[in-house]
Amino acid sequence: ITAAELIDKMGRSVFEDFFSFAIVRNPWDWQVSLYHYMLKEPGHMHHELVKGLGSFEAYIDWIVVNGFRSQQGFVYSHDGEQLVDFIGRFEQLEADFQLICARLGISTPLPKLNVSNTQPYQRYYTERTRKLVQQMFAPDISLFEYEF
Repeated sequence: ITAAELIDKMGRSVFEDFFSFAIVRNPWDWQVSLYHYMLKEPGHMHHELVKGLGSFEAYIDWIVVNGFRSQQGFVYSHDGEQLVDFIGRFEQLEADFQLICARLGISTPLPKLNVSNTQPYQRYYTERTRKLVQQMFAPDISLFEYEF
């Protein structure tokens, strides 16, 4: 659910009574992670489809045809207003998690779940697929200042 959808359900004043946050991720890295997650989780709704595609390149082609949800769309309004109080980055997850914990007044370690032992994400891309992700996620790349 997006922050805007949550505000619609709760009302803005109730939403603003809470500390809200989200974590964004480099779109190229995110797609590699999603691809591996879908392949390894038989219960994922796209597991069989992605497995049947046969390659990461075919997966990117499928994403292009079937659409995606931008990360920006989860945390910003249609008018460009940031709706959550804090946007952390996956690339500095431990540090941002500690900032979130401090804001909430708690102290807890960050568990390491769903860790993939994959190659650096750059190795998965051809020039064509790199550009496809760059085009698809241009708003996220620009807003969150990501580079390949």
